Amino acid sequence: MQPMIWSWRTLVPGAPAVALAALAMASLAAGFGIAPAAHAERAGSGLFTVSGIDLDVTARTAERAREQAFVQARRAAFRQLVDRLVAAGDEGRVPAPDDDALRGLVSSVSVVEERFSTTRYIATVAVSFSPEAVTERLDRAGVAYTQAEAKPRLVLPLLERAGAVELWRDGNPWAAALASDLARNRLVPYRFARGDAGDRRRLPAARADAVDGGALDDLAQRYGVEHVVLARARLGRDYRLDRRVVDYEFSTWPRGAAGHGRVVATPDETEAELLGRAAQRVYDRIDAHWARQTRASAQQAFEMDVSVPAKSLAEWQEIRRRLVETPLVERVEVVRVGVPVSLFTIRFVGSEAKLRSAAADSGLRLVSGPRGYAIALAGATEAAETRP
Repeated sequence: MQPMIWSWRTLVPGAPAVALAALAMASLAAGFGIAPAAHAERAGSGLFTVSGIDLDVTARTAERAREQAFVQARRAAFRQLVDRLVAAGDEGRVPAPDDDALRGLVSSVSVVEERFSTTRYIATVAVSFSPEAVTERLDRAGVAYTQAEAKPRLVLPLLERAGAVELWRDGNPWAAALASDLARNRLVPYRFARGDAGDRRRLPAARADAVDGGALDDLAQRYGVEHVVLARARLGRDYRLDRRVVDYEFSTWPRGAAGHGRVVATPDETEAELLGRAAQRVYDRIDAHWARQTRASAQQAFEMDVSVPAKSLAEWQEIRRRLVETPLVERVEVVRVGVPVSLFTIRFVGSEAKLRSAAADSGLRLVSGPRGYAIALAGATEAAETRP
């Protein structure tokens, strides 16, 4: 058996892409119903939309007020977008575009609600940017930035107080804090359970303190997600400081960000405000975890040959679909098709470690050995290390 020849090629920005596989491969691929090469989008459009921008502008006319408000919205949204995508401390390296250039970066402005008089315009809008235009600008600035939005997470808010754990009970203030605007405009999008009979049947409140993987998998499937965030808050008091406190902890099923901490109330802070700060800490730390996995620059582009073991066409198609959707992956080229082993060339940005983490988020397992790299479904048996 020939040893697997692997390659990991550094790409210079602007260099020509690798040529497509030979025509003979295309005829093989036709049996799988695929094109010779598949391309992944560099980043989802949701990552480049900033929502919830409040506007209140007064001018000589309502029309003029609206024009000025939209200028303000584009400016504010761009700064928020840069803060979201680049590392703290690098924001200043991205120059603010003038208003004409900013119009070229924006793909649309959506009005959520608006009111106006003869001289005043009040609205809430969402600004969507062109991913290609924004990333090109960030590349010119020479900064590393987050390449893709994470897949949605389902949030389960467990509140512990007076010795009891609340999950589905109406009026749970921890659930209200987590489901507030604090969850908006994040690198990681969130979904929230309805708490109806179906949810209660899958995870009864009596079992909320000792949840099991099967129950979380059932809830994840119901809401169309692959990850569940268990966010726990414990209301208490620091008697030394004579202040209310919230001890929070969070974990991600089946894998992902986890952590814990404490928030101490200020003298005049309400319970809702205190829980809001704890919720923000949770979301900030999950965002930071995702950013560390996916932040890279255009100068960190590579290509890697990987074996793809699959026992069936359905498994092969699922691996390819997940790989195309994996953050950091910019291109997937099918070089050779076969069962039990195919060969792909993937173009990605970042490091091998970041690609491994991003693949895990997509339910894939990237392994390396003396014969090279292989990628398989996370639950599959050990990946093969030989060429087809």
